[in-house]
Amino acid sequence: MQLTQLQKQALNAIGQTELAKYFYWTGGTLLSSHYLHHRISEDLDFFSDDLIEEEAVLAEMNKIKKILGIAKMIHTTRMNRQQYILQKGKEQLKVEFVYFPFQPILKPKKIKQFPVKIASLKDISVNKIFALYQRAEPKDIIDLYCLHKAKKLNINEITKLAIKKFDAIDKAILAGKAIEAVERIDEIKPLLEKKINAKELKSEVEKLFSKPGIKYLSTLLV
Repeated sequence: MQLTQLQKQALNAIGQTELAKYFYWTGGTLLSSHYLHHRISEDLDFFSDDLIEEEAVLAEMNKIKKILGIAKMIHTTRMNRQQYILQKGKEQLKVEFVYFPFQPILKPKKIKQFPVKIASLKDISVNKIFALYQRAEPKDIIDLYCLHKAKKLNINEITKLAIKKFDAIDKAILAGKAIEAVERIDEIKPLLEKKINAKELKSEVEKLFSKPGIKYLSTLLV
């Protein structure tokens, strides 16, 4: 996946503000553009384990609005999420700043392309398990499947780390969420940049998250 012009401009602009000191880039767009190149993703997600005041983030985003010549910026806050929708010409971009009170497993690192720090592949993977558990969206199971296939990431190991990091994950419920997400896979097919064999995906997920899989996970997680 190639980043859009507005995504690139926003990443560069965010990196030049105080926001870059406290937030690191993570989520599906980072996973696809930097690590896997497997699907289209539009939002820019930034996490911080420090609680940053809404007014402070808004002040920096107003600077970015001016730098980028943003015609319209819509700001909303929901619980721990501060969301900004930027409109520039025909392009629109959603940027989220999230208070995420969980220490990263690996320290976010700097990259050459943009002046922002990014989450490690391991942290993105562990967070994907948590996201799958919370919402059962097909994009999460696709991401985990592609990580498993392309990066040889061990789903059992990632799940073990997720349970350690987030604590409140029930293995049986996680298995059900995984199967539920697979059943909705057609919803995300237009966004996939790599062809996914649906039968193979379903078989692989059932093997990893089915009752035998849960039993195996239980032996790892005692």
